Parts: sequence; C-alpha cells; structure tokens
Amino acid sequence: MRGNGTAQAVGRFFTIITPYAVAGLLDTQGTVSIFITIGIFMAIVAVLKILWGPETKKQILK
Repeated sequence: MRGNGTAQAVGRFFTIITPYAVAGLLDTQGTVSIFITIGIFMAIVAVLKILWGPETKKQILK
C-alpha cells in the first residue's frame, strides 16, 4: 500500500505544479514544450504506478 500511496502522492504533486509549469513554458518555450512536459509528468506517474502498484499475489482478480 505504501507504493500505491507514493504514486498517488507524486501524481497529485504533478497536478499541483502543472499549471505553473504550463504558464512558465508558454511564456518561454511555446506550446510544443507544454505537451512534452505533461507527457513526461504522466510517464513518471505511470512508471511509479507500474512499479509500486497494488499487490495481487494470491488474490483473485475480478
């Protein structure tokens, strides 16, 4: 459960900083960098979710 909570916390952190990152990147880099940055944020959260996802050993998957 700790890993799942950590992944969710990182996801929430990125949700908080995304608007600030978008505003800063829009002024300096342009729109393409915004999509790249958000994609990187999503990839990090996805990797954490895969690595520290819910434990399924010896459990029936529904």
